[in-house]
Amino acid sequence: MNLLRIIAALLAGLSGKFLAHGAVGEGDPHGLDEPSPESLEASPLPYREIISWLRSSGAVIPPSPEVHSVTTLYNREAIVPPQCYTKTQAFSNPCYVCHQAPVAGRENVMNDMDLQEAYSFSEPGMRNHWENLFEDRTGRIAGISDAGILDYISQDNYSELPGRLKAANFHGWIPDLRNLQLAAAAFNEEGFATDGSQWLAFSYKPFPSTFWPTNGSTDDVMIRLPERFRTDGSGRESADIYKANLAILEANIKGLEKIGCLPVDEAALGRDLDGDGRMGIIRRIADVRSYVGAAKGEFLGRHLYPAGTEFLHTVRYVAISDSGEIVPSVRMKEVRYMRK
Repeated sequence: MNLLRIIAALLAGLSGKFLAHGAVGEGDPHGLDEPSPESLEASPLPYREIISWLRSSGAVIPPSPEVHSVTTLYNREAIVPPQCYTKTQAFSNPCYVCHQAPVAGRENVMNDMDLQEAYSFSEPGMRNHWENLFEDRTGRIAGISDAGILDYISQDNYSELPGRLKAANFHGWIPDLRNLQLAAAAFNEEGFATDGSQWLAFSYKPFPSTFWPTNGSTDDVMIRLPERFRTDGSGRESADIYKANLAILEANIKGLEKIGCLPVDEAALGRDLDGDGRMGIIRRIADVRSYVGAAKGEFLGRHLYPAGTEFLHTVRYVAISDSGEIVPSVRMKEVRYMRK
């Protein structure tokens, strides 16, 4: 049984508790009835063993029991997030985040805006499987001191992660951005990682999610384009080429015809990107129709990232700086990686 299946099983409800009562319509119409305390005990033995192991083990990779994934996967509609079971009461509407009418020129052509009102779930999806959200943690929280919390979230659990994954013979991506636990201190004033790994931290528009300080989390996002977007025709790395391609990509993701950029020397590119007829240091690109450098001629599609684009995303606790500002904690809740 592979690691991805184990992760899928765990994401189906990390508390190990699932609904045992009736489907939506047999109580709360939004599936937020009080949970059954017998849920974990009713779970298959392999699943209970995984939950017990996670609560007691410090290993970096979850176990892989010798059973079929069907035995451990309890939530067959884990793609339906908890927000879908919100008590909307004709007031709250998290549904708009995913379900929209089509917009000309955009990639989302689902045209499923009706799902903001309709409760069109599959039969398994009609039950709210995210039962861990109902757990009353008041008592446990009361037993944790402020000092204990601050001490815990200030501990570094990232620096040793690459070594632990290698020692465990992990075959997936190994974190390669050094000092990421230091958050902003791991990047220069332009947002590039100071370790030379070519990761770039970028600003993004806040969107309804669970990673907001109001919900106890902060997060960040980094992007890294493939090598051909960072080098010239001879394979030499070029910061100017990389910055220009990042800006050109951003413009096409946003559907813009021109965009501001980090300082770029057009002479290093051999291309007049701002259209002023001169080769100089520019901070705006007016020609976003194609990439530069070794990626010249690469397919460029509106709202599409190039093949090989990597994203790195950490979810952290909410820490408080000496000046009282909300900042990312040193300790990380999650380290997420994706490669197109």
